[in-house]
Amino acid sequence: MSVVIRNVRILSPNSSLHQATEIGIEKGLFVDPTTIKDAQVVDGQGGLLIPGLIDCRVNLREPGLEHKGTIASETRAAIAGGVTSVVATPTTDPVVDSPADVRLVLERAKASGLCRVLPTAMLTQGGEGHHLSEMAALVDAGCVALAQGNRPFGSRKIELNALKYAQSLGVGVILDSEDSDFAGGCAHAGQIGTGLGLSLNPPLSETLGLGADLDLV
Repeated sequence: MSVVIRNVRILSPNSSLHQATEIGIEKGLFVDPTTIKDAQVVDGQGGLLIPGLIDCRVNLREPGLEHKGTIASETRAAIAGGVTSVVATPTTDPVVDSPADVRLVLERAKASGLCRVLPTAMLTQGGEGHHLSEMAALVDAGCVALAQGNRPFGSRKIELNALKYAQSLGVGVILDSEDSDFAGGCAHAGQIGTGLGLSLNPPLSETLGLGADLDLV
């Protein structure tokens, strides 16, 4: 099917394409709209045509948590929302903490993924926070960053060592900044949660965690 979209704004701030224009799509490719015959015409007024988005924190669930989702189902949802690349968290079951795990995610993504999958791997063995993972081997296997997910470090000293090692490898680190003494509740802190007697997550859990992480950086 051929489509012509009129009055759509291309989002490309650093180029001359950043303007409202008319585009043509034929056989899945962008073409000169004036060359298309018998096209479906769509008014794109108020709409944006943007490059594929990158979601930097996606739980693909696979392997081990397929009852919640799979690489196929989660990447299908991503594509439906205009996301063409996803950065996968390492908190699967088991966690991604070995080169073999990284390769497994990449192989499954190649077989059933509908968008680009960029795996991350654990900073510590088993995600338990006590011993550093084989970071250099994980990077060589194809992980794009290292993370700890929502798993706490055994100590701030271990976290600092992990950050230094990752820095020496030139690889990025993704941290969920929380203070484990205050985190772990099932609802945000507030009057309703307090009235219901729920275990709460106060904002302090994140501000304390973030402050400590920034001090180490």
